[in-house]
Amino acid sequence: MRLEVAGEADVLVVGGGPSGIPAALASARSGADVLLVERDASVGGEAARFLPFGSFHTDTGEQVVAGIAQEIVDELVARGGSAGHLEMEGGWGARIVPFDPEALKSVAQDMLRDAGVRLLLGSLAVGVIMNRRTLRGVAIANKGGIQLCLAKVVIDATGDADVASYAGVAFEKGEPGIGAMQPGTLMFRIAGVDEEGVSRCFPPLAPVYGPKLGSGRSGRLHYAGDFKAWRRELEEEGFPFSPELRFWATSIRDGELFVNAARVRDVDSTDPVSLTESEIAGRELVNRICAFLRRHVDGFQDSYLSETATHVGIRESRRIRGEYILTASDVLTGRSFEDGIARGAYGIDIHDGKTDGGWSFQKIAEGRGYYEIPYRCLLPQTTENLLVTGRCISVTREALGSTRIMSTCMALGEAAGVAGALASQGGQGVAAIDTSGLRRRLGMAD
Repeated sequence: MRLEVAGEADVLVVGGGPSGIPAALASARSGADVLLVERDASVGGEAARFLPFGSFHTDTGEQVVAGIAQEIVDELVARGGSAGHLEMEGGWGARIVPFDPEALKSVAQDMLRDAGVRLLLGSLAVGVIMNRRTLRGVAIANKGGIQLCLAKVVIDATGDADVASYAGVAFEKGEPGIGAMQPGTLMFRIAGVDEEGVSRCFPPLAPVYGPKLGSGRSGRLHYAGDFKAWRRELEEEGFPFSPELRFWATSIRDGELFVNAARVRDVDSTDPVSLTESEIAGRELVNRICAFLRRHVDGFQDSYLSETATHVGIRESRRIRGEYILTASDVLTGRSFEDGIARGAYGIDIHDGKTDGGWSFQKIAEGRGYYEIPYRCLLPQTTENLLVTGRCISVTREALGSTRIMSTCMALGEAAGVAGALASQGGQGVAAIDTSGLRRRLGMAD
């Protein structure tokens, strides 16, 4: 089979999700010729699967994630796709950004095209071409067959470190010793909801209030709870989830909820068989949850499932072994680094893969309420021109419980994009760039 070159670029970004979008934008705005390859038919990734953004701010209100991430929020607001940052009440001190995922797809696509980024959608990375420590190109599969994308610098924003894995980069996956991973969740949209009834059933735990899109009417935008009040009904009907199953939902429009409840255990997003089983199990569970809500929970009597996310959302998979491994202590003590290129304000969030409701959260208890991620976490030990960004950077499993959050991934992507452009323009390896200059470009310098 003949392999054709699908494109050449200074910087190739593989993955068009929360980290890949800022990476491509930052590279292009820094003067690089950029090609962005995405497996789906649109950009957005996990950001387009019904989850709100969060943790741009510390608990005290200091904004630590800005830059391109904030530009995206601003553009969503300008287009009527979001009300922006809204405070979570009840003493949580957090802020979230509920938004329309369709608006996000359009905003991101327009921003990328305006910056001159070339897009190649429906294209999955399936291999690499290596010359010793240099990654010459990435093989992709699409309707054109197996094609090659060549670049001076490659940024792996796949979320699963797929490109890094193909390049032979060492990685860890799951819980040390046993490989167990946090469960995935299939997000879904449910419509025809009477929100007054829902509010009576799910008391104001971590509520968020703001304007509903379209109507402008002020209402509740965030719900949180579990199914313990319906323990008897669950037992009588033999449902495949326990009363401890957590129910989180955001509402951007009247009568409509984006629901985070369908947890899928034992999913390995690097294994196609496991992925297939998880998608099937997730959709079966979504339908069972919706049926139970209609029968037993006030406010859902006339509701219906209007959409499931395109994929099960993944919390955990590969983590590369980079030049530095960020630890839980680094996160919780609010550590800073000389080569810090992104900040995170979210604590350590670990979902138990053995139960429906098991979940732990540790706040950042020291420092200024945020920590920094060093550039070295984006640098694989065995390649010269590969940067890894997003969920699969070099961290421990515990630290991943914080760094995987979309706002942090957006900050990491912007840093990777600027670094990739600097390396490609300077004809040097990604480890050789001036990190103090990179920090200045990112607004991180003191």
